[in-house]
Amino acid sequence: MTNTKLSNLHKHLTLAIIILIITTAIVGAIFVVTVGFTSSEEVTHSNEFYELRGNPTKYQDNLFKELTNELDKSEKDDLAIASLVVQNFIADYYTWNNKLGTFDVGGKTFVFATEFTNFNATTRRYLYEPMLNYIASGLEMSDLTEVESVTITAKNYAFPFDYNGTTFTSFYLEATWTYASNEKIDTSVFQNWGAFTVIKTEEGRYEIARFY
Repeated sequence: MTNTKLSNLHKHLTLAIIILIITTAIVGAIFVVTVGFTSSEEVTHSNEFYELRGNPTKYQDNLFKELTNELDKSEKDDLAIASLVVQNFIADYYTWNNKLGTFDVGGKTFVFATEFTNFNATTRRYLYEPMLNYIASGLEMSDLTEVESVTITAKNYAFPFDYNGTTFTSFYLEATWTYASNEKIDTSVFQNWGAFTVIKTEEGRYEIARFY
């Protein structure tokens, strides 16, 4: 075989190897992304109105079971259910160590469905974006925050909540929460108090219409 033929063969083999490597990388990336999104969307607990997805902490498991038990009672206690909705939301929303990235927003099942798109976009942009800073500093997702306990400090009926001409029964709640001990990040810089307006829909769902 001439040197020219050997050179051409070498070039073709090199090109084939490069194409194989690129194809493998693309397939791998698609697999990782697909698995990630599937894991974050997997339903682990559910009841008549709500679903818990992804990889909930044990505390989240317990809170969701309490909420389910309260919803199963023949006589509903509005303030008890509203309180558990807020507690479940906080435990998921402010826990980051079980999330897959900034796209994996917690607490979505407990928010006002009509405003879901705004809630999701705002959260990803302003609250979950700092995740990237921690990851860029060398931390893993599992090193980030985990809500350890949530305490409702105030709860009461509120003025009817009006949304584009539709009026809902509403409740006002305040809560504080603590984070699990963490040696890698300073949890004191994270929010640990909030005020919430919860509404009751015609279907009987209790949803967080606004919070701060």
